Amino acid sequence: METNEFESLGRIGMVDPPPFLLTRIEARIASVRAEKMPVTWAVGMVLTLLLLVTVNTVAYQKQASAGGHSTSDAQQLATDLSLSPSEQLDR
Repeated sequence: METNEFESLGRIGMVDPPPFLLTRIEARIASVRAEKMPVTWAVGMVLTLLLLVTVNTVAYQKQASAGGHSTSDAQQLATDLSLSPSEQLDR
C-alpha cells in the first residue's frame, strides 16, 4: 500500500503560484519592518535605563566613600550564610 502512495507522489506536477504572490509577501514584510515602537514603550525604556544608571552610580559612590569592602561586612555575610569567615577551606 505504501508503494502505491509513493508512486502517486511521483506523478504530481509543478503548481503555478497565484499572480502577485511575491509582491504580496514583500508588502507584508515591508509593513512589519515599518512598524515602530510605541512612544510610551520608548519613554518607559529610557526612564528605566536612567533609573538603573542612577542607582548604580549612587551605589558605586557609596561603596567608594566607604573604602570598598570592609572585613566586617565579609564576616557578617559569612556568618549569615553559616560559612566559616576564614578564607581557607576547611579540611
